[in-house]
Amino acid sequence: MVGGELDEVYFEFHAVGNQMRVAAIDGRSGMEVVVFGPVGTPESHLKTLGLAKLKRRLGISEPKTKPDGDDGPGILV
Repeated sequence: MVGGELDEVYFEFHAVGNQMRVAAIDGRSGMEVVVFGPVGTPESHLKTLGLAKLKRRLGISEPKTKPDGDDGPGILV
């Protein structure tokens, strides 16, 4: 891992009915996360979503914070 980026990520795509199941796997640790999207969703969008989820699971990326002055619940995603 260099500068908060993963060295090697594997993606597996598998259609399940009308949904596309995408597994993103960290090549170093073997950690796997799964996301789903409609079958027609561009592969690049599903990869981006899977990679973001994998980074969060591995603690690489910090969650986006609320804008200044926003006292509401939750975080921006």
